[in-house]
Amino acid sequence: TSPRDSGPRPSSVDAAIENTHALLKNTSRRMRHVGFPLIVTNGFDYYENVVRRLFGIACVYGQVLRTRRNDRVLRVDRRPIIGARWGFVEALVESEDSSTLDRSFIERLKLTIHQGTAYLKRRSACHARSRKRLEEQIEILLFHYHLARPHRALKFGSETRTPAMQAGLMTNRLTFRDVFSSNSVPSPANAIVCVFAVRANRRSLAA
Repeated sequence: TSPRDSGPRPSSVDAAIENTHALLKNTSRRMRHVGFPLIVTNGFDYYENVVRRLFGIACVYGQVLRTRRNDRVLRVDRRPIIGARWGFVEALVESEDSSTLDRSFIERLKLTIHQGTAYLKRRSACHARSRKRLEEQIEILLFHYHLARPHRALKFGSETRTPAMQAGLMTNRLTFRDVFSSNSVPSPANAIVCVFAVRANRRSLAA
């Protein structure tokens, strides 16, 4: 340590536990706490302890472990960690995504975010100079993904919907012009999405 250090630096283990705790705590704030939430992770060493600390037995938690060799998946193990068997069955039925423990959907969303944000790519000359800059770019990406970009998987006849339209939150698509040409721009960036979603929905309903 240098003379400027006021104390010992946290170890890599402490940093990993702190980051895992911050991630799951942030996720908990965004969840709808109805019944027992279903939590599925990989086999990272600190997930189980942090989940037990934050949720206790008030959740259904399992891990999906993949054995790889030469970039190929040889085996997939699904391990229930917290919760009774009936709890897993009920939680998976409510999820409407898969009948087994699976991480494919969140992994695909993670890939989409990495592809849409140069700051998060593994090999890139771009880097965020501040946390605020990174958060603002993520908010713009989320706006485009949920409210502006039509998804091919959400095509019904001649209409291709956005996730917000499919969820019943919107009746039409938004554009970046709707956001950047407005006279009133709220802060932080995530409030922009909420305000313009309400305004656009009111306009479409009135029309």
